[in-house]
Amino acid sequence: MRRNAKFVALVAVCAAAAMLVSAAAVTAQGVGMTRADRQVQQQLENTIVSFTFNDQPLQEAIEFLATLGSVNIVLDKRQAGDAKTVTLKLSNISLETALKLVTEQVGLKWIVKDGIVFISDEEGVKTEPVTVVYDVADLLAMPPNFASPTFDLASLTAQAQSRGGGTGGATGIFGSSDTGDQAKADEDSTKTREQLLQDLVDLIRQVIEPGTWDEGGTK
Repeated sequence: MRRNAKFVALVAVCAAAAMLVSAAAVTAQGVGMTRADRQVQQQLENTIVSFTFNDQPLQEAIEFLATLGSVNIVLDKRQAGDAKTVTLKLSNISLETALKLVTEQVGLKWIVKDGIVFISDEEGVKTEPVTVVYDVADLLAMPPNFASPTFDLASLTAQAQSRGGGTGGATGIFGSSDTGDQAKADEDSTKTREQLLQDLVDLIRQVIEPGTWDEGGTK
């Protein structure tokens, strides 16, 4: 079996892309937050609530949760006019989880920004991108790619039968490596750093929110 270094490198880059997706979520909760935002986030995590909503108008449900958590929760005025109601019964859960379940029920999302909890649709909660630098030097190192020898069991069997079951004079089950395969392996192993970097950029753009990148490679 051939150990394909290109495949190994691709797997590593895919894993890195997945890590970047997770890191982006962490960034939204940390690096891009002001001190006021972090205080609100902590309040949401630490406040334990219990309540029962039965066809409760969304605005009233939000005001009730804001009172329980002593935080400012603002509903996008574009969503306030809709006759959205909430039916939900929860006990002893964090206010953060309560907000998640309430907003999911009415097809909305929420974020913490400017020291408040803001509720809107997906477009309304989009935030400005935050630049974070990641070291990807280890992903730009291509390990050697060696072509494996060819298995030739049929030839070995024929030789054994021609000698009455013996194996004397047999050349063995391994034939020589294919010259073309080794040339391809050598080609994969000699990619320049710029080519490897471009491969990484292309993969990230394909995996992380494809279709949202502009021609300059930014979102």
